[in-house]
Amino acid sequence: MPEYIKTNRLGYSLDDAIERSSSENAEIIKYEGGLRKEYIEYNALTQHMYNPKIDQRYFRRKKIVMRAGEEVMDKETPPDMLTAGVNPFVQIIYKVVQRGGITSFEDIVRALLNEERVLPSGDERSIKIIEGIIDYMNKGEKGEGGDYYLLLHKGKLKTGFEIPKSYHLVEYKRGYDPFEYQIMDITEGKGLIKRSEIYAYITEYLEWLKSLSKVDMYIQRLVDKGNLKKVQDNYFRYVRPLESYN
Repeated sequence: MPEYIKTNRLGYSLDDAIERSSSENAEIIKYEGGLRKEYIEYNALTQHMYNPKIDQRYFRRKKIVMRAGEEVMDKETPPDMLTAGVNPFVQIIYKVVQRGGITSFEDIVRALLNEERVLPSGDERSIKIIEGIIDYMNKGEKGEGGDYYLLLHKGKLKTGFEIPKSYHLVEYKRGYDPFEYQIMDITEGKGLIKRSEIYAYITEYLEWLKSLSKVDMYIQRLVDKGNLKKVQDNYFRYVRPLESYN
């Protein structure tokens, strides 16, 4: 089965190709059986068509020279991207706390509603959702728990263990629910999409959810808002783009 990798073009850095991808600095390489078979121009259409993985060299640890000597650090996920394998709201809250240092509960809520705008500020359930995610991130339970991504510090929160990184990175766009944004992004590229394709993208490729019923909830929400149109029980057509939360 062919594998598609997004990497840098000759003369451009890998960081630029991954973090600021364009047809000028990035390209897609097709591999079969470990052999390089084809070079493909990178653009919005080929990104949708091939959904390439990121060149794993991008994730190699970086070395920083400190006064005490050389220190090896994990490379951070770019601020405008999200990684596979971890709930996107967990990642966004982690970004907020990482950016602000020691942060209060209230500042996190305000940041998600007023700055990141990933939940509707006028919906009374939004604050409860944020509080539930913060609680999850601070529990550190094994398996389904938050693995101590946030730690209490004098009544406030600071970052704990790092968010695990995957070579699957997707765009993070302020002003939109990340689940809705990704479903619409993949649907726009196809025009017509089958329910099982959305399931596979969210639960297997991104690994953001395990429950198919939750994916159905997002699909139905997009239908209700007029962004998707149900053609049959298991097919949906792209109608119009999402409107951002104000």
